[in-house]
Amino acid sequence: MSINQELSNIISNLDDNSLLNNSLQIKELLYSGAVLDDALSETLFVSSVELLEKIKTNPNDYTISNEQIAAINNIISKMELSFMDLE
Repeated sequence: MSINQELSNIISNLDDNSLLNNSLQIKELLYSGAVLDDALSETLFVSSVELLEKIKTNPNDYTISNEQIAAINNIISKMELSFMDLE
């Protein structure tokens, strides 16, 4: 399976828990050169931003490591860069 397909499979059923559980793998796939279509890129970006806001608002509701938070921040940064490349 290609890294693009692997990443697409993870993101196609994305919710807060799967994003948290797969954040490190998603980050690694993105930084390995995986490319998403526009719809999946938007889904990943919006879900990541929303999850980070939820964590900031109610940190006690989540069991999350600093490494996962860093991975989510890296995902957001990578998505922002990919959107800038499209312009």
